[in-house]
Amino acid sequence: MPLTAALDAAREAAMDLVEVSPNQEVPVVKILDYGKLRFEERKK
Repeated sequence: MPLTAALDAAREAAMDLVEVSPNQEVPVVKILDYGKLRFEERKK
């Protein structure tokens, strides 16, 4: 999926586009709520 399409999809969902595997040949990103992710990580 092109970056612009992914950014548009994240924007439409009122979410964030987060890169989860930057060191791969093709970077992997997810559409999620970054604030919620950080909150969950801090709880652990």
